[in-house]
Amino acid sequence: MGTTRKRTGKTTRTPAKRTVRKKKPKVILKTKSVVIMACSIVGMCALILTATYLLSRASSSSQMSETAWKKAPAGQPITQAEEIQEIGEPVYKEEKKAETTKKKESKPKEITVIEPDVAKEVKKPATKEQVESKVETPPQPTKTEKTQEKAQTQQQAQSAQKETQNKTQTQIQQQQTQASQKTVIQQQDKIASVKVDPTPQIQELPKKLFDVPQAKPGTKICFVIDDAGLHVSNVKRYTSLPFPITIAVLPKLAQSSECAQVVRSAGKELILHQPMQAHNYSSGTTPNPGPGAILPDMDPYEIAQTVKANLDSLGGGVKGVNNHEGSLVTENYIQMGAVLTVTKERGIYFLDSRTTSQSSVPDVASSLNVEYLARYAPFLDNEISRSSMLQMIYKGLELANKNGYAVMIGHVDKSVDILPQLLNDIYPYLVQAGYTVTVPSRL
Repeated sequence: MGTTRKRTGKTTRTPAKRTVRKKKPKVILKTKSVVIMACSIVGMCALILTATYLLSRASSSSQMSETAWKKAPAGQPITQAEEIQEIGEPVYKEEKKAETTKKKESKPKEITVIEPDVAKEVKKPATKEQVESKVETPPQPTKTEKTQEKAQTQQQAQSAQKETQNKTQTQIQQQQTQASQKTVIQQQDKIASVKVDPTPQIQELPKKLFDVPQAKPGTKICFVIDDAGLHVSNVKRYTSLPFPITIAVLPKLAQSSECAQVVRSAGKELILHQPMQAHNYSSGTTPNPGPGAILPDMDPYEIAQTVKANLDSLGGGVKGVNNHEGSLVTENYIQMGAVLTVTKERGIYFLDSRTTSQSSVPDVASSLNVEYLARYAPFLDNEISRSSMLQMIYKGLELANKNGYAVMIGHVDKSVDILPQLLNDIYPYLVQAGYTVTVPSRL
């Protein structure tokens, strides 16, 4: 609709009435709720990121641990295995690239490029343990196939040198062991310090030192050392020998109980060396057999009590009795009957030293149904020289091969400077020849 003005004659339009628009309701947000919503969104994002990071680290660490255990040398801890894996990862990548290059042989100019970080890891020097465990070191980025072949040839040469060195070392060790065996046999100053296996297995020995005859099957020999009780140090020279030996201790001397204790502690066989009266010599003098002796005027009861007291004075572990001198008493049937009755009651053996060829011990033993032993071999140290003692040992070995066993008797103080060393030197040859060195209680 329009209205006309009177002055101008122009028509003007009157503005139409505006329609009232409805106002939109205003949304009023509280600041606290906005902050809470924002924090929750940020927290959720952080949780998602940390979870993805942890999962990626767990998968990578599991792969690294598996490859580290495969590539780590035996006997190294996990930390060293992880270090080897750090150096070995580029190698694993390079191996994959090498496989791809082999598959694509049609492209000869195709070259695999190593990243700069990887190249830094490659330049790390490999340790000796990695070389010994045959862990492949990563190749340098500028190496060609020719350089790799040279490295392989160098490794082969090094392995060949190591093998030759090992062979030479084994040969030298064998020579040293043979030389040490010879020096042990030839030069041994102190027997007390000798520590030899009780049953040595010696294969090669010089034949010129001893001419030991070969033993018949089952041949046994026993070494009995008499007259102990005066010097403990001399007894120790015999108890330190590396084979079974028997020590006969005289009763009621200054060091009788100490000597008996040394024999027991050394694990050797202990017997009573019972003094007995001997015949008069051509000079008319009768030797004194010593304290605790059996004299010709004693009755059987006195003899039995004397033997029992002497056995008790040495302590426990006494395995037998042998006579000290006693050429007169051992010929007396009644007196020896009293001695063997005590040994039968105690369950120990009697060893006849055979100081007289008229000994009554065999008859007494048969009448009492008692087993006994006798020395038929010559005494080892009638002459104090190494050559004489060695000849007596050879004679004892001959009797052992005839009778199945032999008891050889020496004396502690009389030949202590020669006999222990001789027995120690010849023992390996006796074992090699087939003899069994034992004690009378085991015969």
